[in-house]
Amino acid sequence: MAEHSIHLVLGDDIYLQTEAMDRIVAQVKKQHGDGLHVERHDAEQFDIPACLEAAQSVSMWGTHTLIIVRNINDWDWGKADALLDYTRSPNPATSILLQANKVDGRIKAIQNFKAACDVIQCKPLYANQIPDWLRQLTKSMDKNLSLEAANWCIELVGTDLSMLKRAIEGLSLYVGTKPTIDLADVEGFLSNTSQHDIFELCKALGMGRLADATQYLDNLLGNGEPPVRINYMIARHWRILLGLRAATTKPEADAVIRQFKLPPFFVGEYQSQAKRWEPRRLMRGLATLARTDRKLKSSKMDNALIEELAMLSL
Repeated sequence: MAEHSIHLVLGDDIYLQTEAMDRIVAQVKKQHGDGLHVERHDAEQFDIPACLEAAQSVSMWGTHTLIIVRNINDWDWGKADALLDYTRSPNPATSILLQANKVDGRIKAIQNFKAACDVIQCKPLYANQIPDWLRQLTKSMDKNLSLEAANWCIELVGTDLSMLKRAIEGLSLYVGTKPTIDLADVEGFLSNTSQHDIFELCKALGMGRLADATQYLDNLLGNGEPPVRINYMIARHWRILLGLRAATTKPEADAVIRQFKLPPFFVGEYQSQAKRWEPRRLMRGLATLARTDRKLKSSKMDNALIEELAMLSL
């Protein structure tokens, strides 16, 4: 924190992004304590001029301001000159935390901006790295996880790190004082959690069974599943279907299967669902889910209603 007041979190992995952003926020809070004022924005409604105006202002609410802006890939980087000027002489009473899944590194303004920032890359782990990551996570909770149990946990839950962390947290409570989580524990616990409902919700949507999907959504929300995570998993499912639907050769389909690390015994189900949809409609659905993600993070509407409306629009 001493060297940089502007932080840029990049990458496709939501869990690693969240961890990195939470870590930076905690560092700023530790440094400035009760004098810290935090502002949260989305780049769609908070452009570069607005960010600079806020960064250069004197806060009425604290001695230091942390400005958090998500999805800056939406910014108009043609207006970046003023932003680059700010990096040369930033306001010492302001820290800026920016997030994007990806920015175009070919643009000179972005290259220069990244060079002036503290850049944290959050690239997804490779499939062969996830079991070890999961076992290390379990150790941090004072438990051991057998390799067999780790692999089966990944088969049941998928490769989303945030969902895997939640599964391990639940398993740690499930086994009580038992020091090791084994295959039987994973099987016994995960068969009764919301992971199954999320999978079934996505499957129902893929098969066009809206009534069933709505029931699974109600179950998930009733059990406290965050709507943002539900929306993310639906979007992931839609990306898989679009990739398989657009594939015209077996190598192309195999590339999609590798990209999303699909368990072999589920591939047939995904392919059957993909055949039901036209690529154009799947693309419209992804655009709807992207807008829904932003609404869930910024709108004052009821989150359950936002997600239900998104499902109806698919």
